[in-house]
Amino acid sequence: MDKIELFSQLRDRRMHERLLRSFRMRYGLMEDLSSRLADKDAELLDIGGGGIRFLTEERLSSGSQLMVELEIPGWQVTDGDWTSTSNREDVGKLQVIGIVAWVASSISKAGCYEVGLRFIGQLC
Repeated sequence: MDKIELFSQLRDRRMHERLLRSFRMRYGLMEDLSSRLADKDAELLDIGGGGIRFLTEERLSSGSQLMVELEIPGWQVTDGDWTSTSNREDVGKLQVIGIVAWVASSISKAGCYEVGLRFIGQLC
């Protein structure tokens, strides 16, 4: 089975639709106390209701817990409520905790890894 067939089968098992999005993302390992600041940059490839897929130079281990911060343009957060604005300069920051579900060498970018992260919680 080639990689395209595998991704097709995985997509069919998803509970949530994936949306291709590109906005700023940072992450850090939960086991490393200093990383709670989500100090490592990554490239978000897509996002869904249950998780994200991103590209990073670091080879992460399946089962690792990450704290992720997503900066979402065109949104504003006030007292925990998200409001869509038409202004791309408004940036809502979403902080979530997730578990690395899978890691694969990137086909499109040498020396990088694609990571599938399943959401398990949101930080306040």
